[in-house]
Amino acid sequence: MKVGLRISYFMVLWLGTTTLWATHESEQEVRHNKVVMRMIGHEILKHLGDDTSRVLAIEYVNNRYRIPLEQPISFKPADIIGIVDSVLTASGAEPKCIVETEECETNEIVHSFELGGNGILPCGGREMPRDCYHFWITFLDQPPPMSNFVAKGSMLAAMDLNTSYSKFWWIFPLVLILSFLGFMFFRQKKVINEDTVIIGSYTFDTNAMTLTRGKEKTDLSHKETALLALLHASSNEPVERQVILREIWGDDGDYVGRTLDVFISKLRKKLEADPNLRIINIRGVGYRLVLSEH
Repeated sequence: MKVGLRISYFMVLWLGTTTLWATHESEQEVRHNKVVMRMIGHEILKHLGDDTSRVLAIEYVNNRYRIPLEQPISFKPADIIGIVDSVLTASGAEPKCIVETEECETNEIVHSFELGGNGILPCGGREMPRDCYHFWITFLDQPPPMSNFVAKGSMLAAMDLNTSYSKFWWIFPLVLILSFLGFMFFRQKKVINEDTVIIGSYTFDTNAMTLTRGKEKTDLSHKETALLALLHASSNEPVERQVILREIWGDDGDYVGRTLDVFISKLRKKLEADPNLRIINIRGVGYRLVLSEH
């Protein structure tokens, strides 16, 4: 049961880490592509001799990028394909995509072409009448970002493919918190043996966090249990102070001053009924649990 819990928490940690990493990577990719799309829009305006109108905000919808222009334009599709190809190549992106021209008012696709591979360019020499147009660019053979990824059983399955990941910003802090809790649980428990062990005349139950001697049972705190388990794992051998602090407290904020010495004193008191058990201080090194022969 305990092993299963540890594996579960480890899986939460792994899932959280990989999900956040993949999401971060996909977010960076979308941001980069938006910059490239804006470059394409500016190059189109520059080619048409327009130095005043703007490229409006780039949108990313359903794995497609929309390049909206502020003013009506007239253009030849063959010119657009050359601009898209040159900008994508210069940016290091794979120039394999579908470019669609959308009429603003009707939202109808009035022209489209495929770039890369066996690219298809219908009516390349015909000039499009002056009108308000938006350009849609869809990359081919490129997996969608994690924000749009839906897998059976995935934590992201609740995400709608038609929406941006930004609507689900709360998922990623939640994953981060769960990952941290899983890590802390796994780290704090890792120094505790799962079996009941005999230490001198005591029965040390690491799961119940108790010391039993005859009919007397003494409860231990979590830190005391972890500390005794660590010392017992290296019985009669010194355990460095820094090793103890790292394994028991790690980066916890509850370690202040001589906290370790206080816990050592508590353990000594709880083990004092057995004269064959001693926790000795090795100056400048750390502590050693001494198990004497009866």
